[in-house]
Amino acid sequence: FSRGGNPSHHGNRELHQAIGQRIPAFTASTSRKVKKDLRDEVIGLVRSRNGRFLQLNHNGWWEEIQDMNIIHEKISAAVYENIRKAAAMKNQQQNKSDTDQFLPPNIKRRKLDADSFCSL
Repeated sequence: FSRGGNPSHHGNRELHQAIGQRIPAFTASTSRKVKKDLRDEVIGLVRSRNGRFLQLNHNGWWEEIQDMNIIHEKISAAVYENIRKAAAMKNQQQNKSDTDQFLPPNIKRRKLDADSFCSL
């Protein structure tokens, strides 16, 4: 569900949805036990739906992760990735410029690279 995973796979979408629902509890808690219990909840949900946690092996094949510590690490990484994305999205929405009101709706913006600027 990260690096090399398929974000459009229904299992990955469900996993990230389950994690997203628990983000407020993750961020509100400072207790390691509570956070571990939340990760265990996500693992239980995945397994109750016959889901598995997979990783690419050195041969490029998917294999099931058996080590619970690795599964917990992957879920923790997904939680913090989700938190960072939510914060970035919130920041982006707050940083609208005053000129946005003059743009027609649904205009896609493009970033200019350094080569496209003229030097004086």
